[in-house]
Amino acid sequence: MVITGPGPAKPIEIRPDGIYQRVLDGQTFWQNLDKFTDIPFGEEPIGVIGSGETAASVVIALLQNLENEIPILVMNRQGAIFSRGESYGENRVFSDPEEAGWSDFSYSDREEFIKRTDRGVFSLDSKALIDGCRHVTHMRVDVEHIKIVDEFGEDRPRVIGPYTNVQQEIPLSYVIVAVGFNPWWFTDCIHGPLKGFMLDTDHRKILERDIEYDLSLPSRQVSPKLFVPMLAGYAQGPGFPNLSCLGNLSDRILGAYVTAP
Repeated sequence: MVITGPGPAKPIEIRPDGIYQRVLDGQTFWQNLDKFTDIPFGEEPIGVIGSGETAASVVIALLQNLENEIPILVMNRQGAIFSRGESYGENRVFSDPEEAGWSDFSYSDREEFIKRTDRGVFSLDSKALIDGCRHVTHMRVDVEHIKIVDEFGEDRPRVIGPYTNVQQEIPLSYVIVAVGFNPWWFTDCIHGPLKGFMLDTDHRKILERDIEYDLSLPSRQVSPKLFVPMLAGYAQGPGFPNLSCLGNLSDRILGAYVTAP
């Protein structure tokens, strides 16, 4: 069995708890693009919470769909919107981690590499497009929750969180929570002791470090084989979770089951 797909969007707490039309995530946003065409001037800004490619794709879609230059706030706790490295050397690690010597990287260097190139960064193309739009700005805030308030009989979202120990409350017309997806989503389909093992944060780190060459969970823990390329970044190479080396991915999973002519 091969588990693929990004999983459900990671949530941010909403107070009071509920489902609101003006709070969307990395999944529901795409189902509601029609909301973002003729928003009139005078509305509060649209907030996009996140710092990676999910947030970048949402911002690009807003720029393409909005008829008016409604302010867009990209909100995260980083000091800036960072772009990913896309040099030959960095891309080579994504496309051919074995040839690039990924197994020789220390675990701390692997974490640093992924952080700089694939986590919390925008692609250079996305960054260039966004930088040219004066109505897109960055706001530094460590989002704690989203508060829903009643304004003139309509629910409106406000983002709550601190930055440099100063608590902020930012009124918005819409909020898109674009903080990524849960790659461990498949644990909902597992039962018995193995599920409890996988739900533990420390055990997850151990499993991710020990994912085998064929992108399966360690055989001493899981049998029969369960292939999880979206979790194989630290152990086998950063390109497997985001399909930057799809041919290599297929070869590793299918290699043991294919007999060469």
